[in-house]
Amino acid sequence: MDRSFAGILDECLDRVLLRGETVDACMADYPEHATELRQTLEASLTVHRAASFQPDQARKRASQIRFLEAVEQQSPQHWLRGWLSSRLIGTRSRVGHGHLGAVARARHGQHGHRGGRRAQYSR
Repeated sequence: MDRSFAGILDECLDRVLLRGETVDACMADYPEHATELRQTLEASLTVHRAASFQPDQARKRASQIRFLEAVEQQSPQHWLRGWLSSRLIGTRSRVGHGHLGAVARARHGQHGHRGGRRAQYSR
C-alpha cells in the first residue's frame, strides 16, 4: 500500500467524496497526517458541494417571474434606448475595419484613402 501523503489523500478523497465517509474517520486511520488531511479534505468537500449545487426549481421560477415583471414595468423607450446604445457602441468599435469602415469613410467624404484625394486607377 502506498503510504505517502499523496496516496493517503487519494484514498481519503475516495472515501469521503465517493463513499460518504466522514473526514474524522480518515483522520482516525492516519493520525500522523490529521492536520493536513482535515484541511485538504474539508476544502475538497466545499468545492465538491459548490460544484454540485442545484438550485431549487420553485425559487428559480419565482426569480424568473420577478425579472419578467420588472421588465414589463419599464417603458418601451427605456429598452429601445438601451438596445440602440448597444448597437451604436458595437458599430463604433468596428468603424475603420472592413465594410463598416468603408461606409463610414464614404459618409464623411473619404474615398478609400487618406488625405481627401480620390485614388487614381490606371487602365
